[in-house]
Amino acid sequence: KGWCSALPFLFGPLMYLYLMNIKNGELPAKYSLHFIPFAVHFTYMIPFIYWFTTGPDVVAQSNLPANVYLQDKIYRHTDTVIFFFKVFNSMQFFSMLVYSVLLIRFLLKEKKDTNKQDVKHRWYFKNILCYTLFAVSFSFYWIGLWLGILPDGFDYIVSALMTICIYLIGYSAFRQPDHLFEKRNGKQKKNYSTELKKEHTNKLLQLLENEKPWTDSEISLQKLADMLNISSHELSFIINTSLNKNFADLMHEYRIREACRLLADKSYYDTKILSVAFDVGYTNKATFNAAFKKFIGVSPSIYKMMLQNNEVREILS
Repeated sequence: KGWCSALPFLFGPLMYLYLMNIKNGELPAKYSLHFIPFAVHFTYMIPFIYWFTTGPDVVAQSNLPANVYLQDKIYRHTDTVIFFFKVFNSMQFFSMLVYSVLLIRFLLKEKKDTNKQDVKHRWYFKNILCYTLFAVSFSFYWIGLWLGILPDGFDYIVSALMTICIYLIGYSAFRQPDHLFEKRNGKQKKNYSTELKKEHTNKLLQLLENEKPWTDSEISLQKLADMLNISSHELSFIINTSLNKNFADLMHEYRIREACRLLADKSYYDTKILSVAFDVGYTNKATFNAAFKKFIGVSPSIYKMMLQNNEVREILS
């Protein structure tokens, strides 16, 4: 009944600002300007929302000055009304496609700082791909409908694709990697007291050393925060500022340190490297190998071979 007609002007800005907020930890300056098209369209729709909700017959038969004015100046000018509806719809298509371009540019810039295998890059890529598919499907659907070239039943396919994209974006946001929030959390906790920060840092380090939560392959920022009885935002801030690293690197550091200890343990000499990976919290060998090489400089198998060669040399000497 007119309430939702302006909403497509929000799709692009909300997606763009959401990713900007994740990346920079804050909304860009003058972010409210992105919502001007929505505000203009919604303002234009107010008389028609009133018309739909009150009832066209009621308005037409009413003697109220406001109803008489609206009937005379707006509702009777059908051709003009239809023209402006088409103009706004065209602007919606344009808006969604412009934001698709902005998001793709954002992804390309991010690619320079990361790589295709990076968790952050993959997360950005999936969301931007889904939004772009949604924008193209939305535009194709309405343009095809206008031109009368939409095959019978094809609208169901397009609608299904749009629905899938919406759910995938929502699911991706729900499953967002914890460390993507860390930059924002660091800015929000500038006034975090030094004493409390030191206390929580010590508790965190004791927990990591004594209870070894990093051996849990499903450990997350939220789970670790719950164990410390603090919020995930506070924990993220502590890891960021006190330990100068992110959550993922912190978990990798403890896991790889333990893996080195196990590989050097004679009782583990005949144990497969995959078993060591499982014991320290990894779910697959590829991730373990990549993390190990990042922190140690060589692969686990080479490291193990180096340890065994050193022991052989000690025996021979």
